[in-house]
Amino acid sequence: QRRVHGEDNHGLSLFEARMRVLCALCLLLASWSFCASVAYEISQPESVKLVYGQRTTFSVTVDNPEDRPFIKFGCDQFSITCARPVDEDRYDLYDLRNCEINNSEFVLEVQLRGVCAYNTIPVRLLRGPRDEEPLATANWQIARWFMTSNAHKALKVFYPVDQTADIFRPAMPYRLSHPVPVTHDHERYLQDYVEFGYQVRGDGFHAAAINFKPQDVTDTMCDVGTATDLQVVPRYGVINTSNMGGNLEVTPPYPDYPRGRIVYGTSDSNPFPRALRAFLNEQDLQTPLIAVDVDGLKVGHVDEVLSFVPLISPSRQNRAFKVLFPSISDGLKTIWKNRQKPFLNPPRKLSKEDLVQFKFLFYAIGVKECQALEDDEEGSEEMPACNPLEITGNQIINTVLKRVPNFQSGHHIVLNHGAHRVPYQYRIGEWVTLDKTFKEAEKTLKAALGDVMEAIHIPILMNKDKAMFPNMVNHLVFVDERDHVQHIVPHSYITGFNQQFQNRVRRGDRPFKSRRYVKFVDDYKDYHEGAGDTHCATNALRSHDTHLKYYTDE
Repeated sequence: QRRVHGEDNHGLSLFEARMRVLCALCLLLASWSFCASVAYEISQPESVKLVYGQRTTFSVTVDNPEDRPFIKFGCDQFSITCARPVDEDRYDLYDLRNCEINNSEFVLEVQLRGVCAYNTIPVRLLRGPRDEEPLATANWQIARWFMTSNAHKALKVFYPVDQTADIFRPAMPYRLSHPVPVTHDHERYLQDYVEFGYQVRGDGFHAAAINFKPQDVTDTMCDVGTATDLQVVPRYGVINTSNMGGNLEVTPPYPDYPRGRIVYGTSDSNPFPRALRAFLNEQDLQTPLIAVDVDGLKVGHVDEVLSFVPLISPSRQNRAFKVLFPSISDGLKTIWKNRQKPFLNPPRKLSKEDLVQFKFLFYAIGVKECQALEDDEEGSEEMPACNPLEITGNQIINTVLKRVPNFQSGHHIVLNHGAHRVPYQYRIGEWVTLDKTFKEAEKTLKAALGDVMEAIHIPILMNKDKAMFPNMVNHLVFVDERDHVQHIVPHSYITGFNQQFQNRVRRGDRPFKSRRYVKFVDDYKDYHEGAGDTHCATNALRSHDTHLKYYTDE
């Protein structure tokens, strides 16, 4: 009223005074609300994104220095240095009573000790271990993980060594080779123990090996000086399987997929673990995943039906890599082509014990009873001597292959359904089924990858329970320190098969043919008899860089 009448232009009206008091109260309430909101707080880790095995610090702010809250992670693979888990079987809930506090703040050291299903982990601060309402929350990020392919440069190549077998050492490059001592037969298959890869973070790449079998074998492989930051991720949580390393492959990089795509095998009798598939999809670096049906195979791993091979030179057809597939049809064609020669072509002189291993060949050609002996020994009337090295391709063709329905000589061998009563090792019906499995795998990859892949057929003889002879597709491929592509291949033992492998793998390599090396090893007795070949027995730690510029998406 005074302002209206001009009495005091600098005075305040009652309304304005009330508004100022109200504003002051609002500011006071807001400050109280702000203080209450920051009384409990969980900070982000110092490293921003968590890396497996590495320790990092974070802080927890509380309202009262006397408070000793609990912290709960959305994954049971965390450990805090100063705290113990509430449940000894789970590593997701920790009591902070034994941790030091400074001015209402805990400074804690945390470690991600195992694989989590998701890359975003919720973290909650609780007043009690059973409370549902959190005092504070935060979301942490785990650095994404990816596998390395055969096109990535090898840093270390691992192979098993025991008192009776050391067959891989002569074939391995000296600077890359890393022997792994084993004591039991099941430890020989190193591929199933660990899968090497890297995590991607702002400060670079961090080597992380997912461990499927926590034993001394894995520790030996991962205790290498080449990658000082290599972390071993135990098989806790979602990775809870004992036989998966050989069932994971990844394509070399190609346009739109600079890290390649993961390929795995699955079947009705042995489905791929759902949790592991979810983990791989969560990484979102090598997706969409490609599932290959491996039904009909005893082991059921994808490395039995395909192998990715880097190119030596850029392809004129815009192809980025080769894919090897086993082919029983091509195996029969190769036998026909070499029918005048001995069926077996072993890499060494076979002993009497070795000859007994091939006794099934005589059952196949109709000799019911014979004794495998050395060349200079004679059999008896009751048990005639027989030498598998004397069996020719013609004998196999005349007694076994002619039972194949619609078998035609020459280069037009067709496998159709219609099993016949033949010896166990030569079940023709199983040949038909397995050849279809191999062809379906090729169709699956062709549909997923398109023209970037070149399919190469490798001859093989194989039945459901076991490959009769080593599977050359199951071999080790790596790029050495000179950017040369190395192939460590199991010797096939069958005349013509090794030559076919070399011819087809090296096809198109000119004028860089000298940059691809193919070396054969005799793994029949030590590894093939145990239902695994060279790829199953070996492993490799590779760089995150392909070192082959035509593989990049630039």
